[in-house]
Amino acid sequence: MVAMRKGRIGIAAAAGVVGVLLGAGGMRLIDSGPSEPEPCGGIFAYSLGDALDDSDLIETAWSAVTDPSDSESNGNLDGSRPVAQRTCVLFAGSLEERPTVVFLENTISGHLNVVRIVEARVEQSGSVSYGTDWHPVLLGSEAAFGVFLPLSGAYVAPRNSGDVRVVTADAPMRDAPVIVDGVHDTGVVADRTEAPNSRVADRAAVLVVDRTDDGLLPARSEVYLVPALRRDTGARPVHRPFRVWDDDSGDPVDADDESLLAALAQVAPQLSADPLFAVAVFDTAPAAPGLSVAFADGEVAVKPVRAGEVPVLRYPVTQPS
Repeated sequence: MVAMRKGRIGIAAAAGVVGVLLGAGGMRLIDSGPSEPEPCGGIFAYSLGDALDDSDLIETAWSAVTDPSDSESNGNLDGSRPVAQRTCVLFAGSLEERPTVVFLENTISGHLNVVRIVEARVEQSGSVSYGTDWHPVLLGSEAAFGVFLPLSGAYVAPRNSGDVRVVTADAPMRDAPVIVDGVHDTGVVADRTEAPNSRVADRAAVLVVDRTDDGLLPARSEVYLVPALRRDTGARPVHRPFRVWDDDSGDPVDADDESLLAALAQVAPQLSADPLFAVAVFDTAPAAPGLSVAFADGEVAVKPVRAGEVPVLRYPVTQPS
C-alpha cells in the first residue's frame, strides 16, 4: 500500500526538536519530531524522485540504515545511526531500475552543518545495500551545488537545473546523461555496486550546470570544480562540487570560455592530490562554498572562498587563451 507522506523539514526539525514542559509533576520531555524522515524542505528547498509518497520503500530503506545488521554497507555510519528528527529524504525513486532512497542527516552547530549522505538501494531480494559520506558545509549550502551519491556515484543536480556537462583533464566537454529527472551520470565517479573490473575510475572533473530562472537569479550556466579528495590514505575519493569564482572580478567564471574550462580541468587532479587543499576543505575552512581562481604566467592560483588564513595554492597549467 502506498501512503501519502506530508510535510517539509525546516531548520528546527533538521536539528531535532524537543519540547520541555514544567508543572506540578516536574519536568517532562516531549519529542515533537517525526518518527521517520520526510521529504527535504526548508534549508534544502527541494526533493526529487517519483517515489516520495511511497512509504513502504522509504520505511524499508530507513529500517535498514537504522538497524544495519542485515544490510550490506559501503562505507560506515561513523559510529552512529541516523536520527529521524534531523534527517530528510532528498531522493526516492529508481536509479537504473533499482529502487533507491537518499537521506540527508544534519548536525547543526552555529552556522555550520555536518551533513551526512546515506544512499540506500533496495535489491530484488529485498535486502538493502547502502553507502555513506559526509561534508561539513555552511548552513543553507548543503545541496546548493548538487550532491554526489556515495553508492551509485550519481550526481543529484541542484534545484532548478537542466543540462549538465563534464570536462576532464583528458577529455573535452561532453554531456552527462540523465538517469532520471534531476539525476545525472557524470562518468567520473565509480558505482560501488558494480564489479571492480567494470567500474569507471574515480576522477576529478569540472561540471557546467545549466540553471533555470528560480525567481531569485536569472537563467545561467554555473561552473563547479569537483576534485576527488581523500580524507584518509587509501580511502575512496570524496567528490564535492565547489562553485568557481574569478578572483580579479569577484564574478563567477565564464561557463562559455572553453579554454578556461580546460585549464580548470588541469587544476582538478592537482587539487585532488594536494594534502594542503584537503586540510583547507575538511579542517581549516569547512564552510568554504566555493573557490576563487586567478590565471597568471602559466599557473592558476586557487583559494577557498571564506577560507581565513589558508594560503593561496598555485598549480601549473596551460594558460587559457
